[in-house]
Amino acid sequence: MQTAATEMIRKLGAKPSATSLDQNWRGLTAQRWRHAPLHDSTEPMAEHVVMTYFGPPHRIEARFGTRTIRSSTRPGSITLIPAGHRAQWDIYGPLDVVHAYISVPRIEELARESGFASAELAPRVGCDDADAAHLLAVLNSHLDARNSANGLLAEHLSITICLHLLRSHGAGRGISDRLRGGLSPSQLKRVTDFLTNAMASPVTLQELADMVGLSRTYFCAAFKASTGMQPYAWLIAHRIARSKQLLTATKLSVAQVAEAVGYDDPAYFSRLFRKNVGASPARYRLDRGLSVHERL
Repeated sequence: MQTAATEMIRKLGAKPSATSLDQNWRGLTAQRWRHAPLHDSTEPMAEHVVMTYFGPPHRIEARFGTRTIRSSTRPGSITLIPAGHRAQWDIYGPLDVVHAYISVPRIEELARESGFASAELAPRVGCDDADAAHLLAVLNSHLDARNSANGLLAEHLSITICLHLLRSHGAGRGISDRLRGGLSPSQLKRVTDFLTNAMASPVTLQELADMVGLSRTYFCAAFKASTGMQPYAWLIAHRIARSKQLLTATKLSVAQVAEAVGYDDPAYFSRLFRKNVGASPARYRLDRGLSVHERL
């Protein structure tokens, strides 16, 4: 059985316009495609494929065995191709789409951790699912960036997407109420101290969960219950706070500040800083009295 990435390249006759394959993301592979109308079949794939759409809607039809599903490729909708399913497609317009490929062992592991009775997923075509579409859009927005925070973000998103698919498009039951508890003060300090010290290094959810003896699923829920944020969001907030200190208290260049807080791409750091602070790093520094001339 072919991997989803291989089958999509074969069927669409082109390479994706962006991919996570060279970013060492854990838990899933994400790829962006722009392709022409399609009237063909896809062979069974080794991973689950979930996608969402950008741009104008187009009519779409898919046949899974004897079942035909008709819909449109509108924003806010998803298509879900479970692993091992062959499908015949009629897509009546060009698509701007982002795919996520999720391994069967990955979703089976999370189903067991979270108390779902089954890891089986149902086919969906142009199905309204604003939450899943938003998560895929977040993945899409990070496909072009290169920084050490993306690995933790992608790992968190892979768990969130898997749990959402199991809850909304699966055959199993929901998550146990055990997910509602938070970390103890000592556990939270251990994790946040580690994140602070490893601010400029890649971090995985498995490392964090192992520190407090929890599965990744329970750890994410417990961390959010204790802090109000997911681990990747806490790390971004801490990095932004540290970068503000460096911008106002040192003469490091913006690129050096970006590197010091874990961002290899200064342009990406500047965009993220502006999004969170409301000003570019240079403007933030200038407004607080350390000019370019003072730094030279």
